[in-house]
Amino acid sequence: MTELYHPEEEKRLSRLAACSLAAAVGILAGALILCVGLCFRVNTGNAGWMLRKAVVCSTLGGWIAMALYFWVYRPSRAESRHMAGILAGEKQEYRGYLTVDSAERQLPCSISVRRAALENGGETVHLILDARLARRLPPSGAFVRVAAVRKYITAYEVCDEKDD
Repeated sequence: MTELYHPEEEKRLSRLAACSLAAAVGILAGALILCVGLCFRVNTGNAGWMLRKAVVCSTLGGWIAMALYFWVYRPSRAESRHMAGILAGEKQEYRGYLTVDSAERQLPCSISVRRAALENGGETVHLILDARLARRLPPSGAFVRVAAVRKYITAYEVCDEKDD
């Protein structure tokens, strides 16, 4: 079976989340220190210029920190937690003709998913797939054996229909 989840990937995403959070906090702290430093150098002759510098510094620092937090930290933390839960779970196996929905759905405070269905002899099993991993699966209509944890597809193997 071709595994879709790997412990090394979970560790990498966990490190990415930690580093991006540390970078965001560091940028905020650096912007604050720079603004305080500008305040110590202000006098009546340069007050307007120092105010503009302080506003630009705090605004840029805040936007950069927010971008890191929302576009790097939160998605990598969500993916890491999802992977940790999947890797710790118990697998179940299913067989059938695979159909993957092309529409992605964002789970609240979590990952983007796609719905998948396995049809075998009139019986349909509805599963979920991490949207990042969808391109690794065989095309829709293939007869597969999949492993799933909590209804998330974790591994697959293309089978011959005669083996069923």
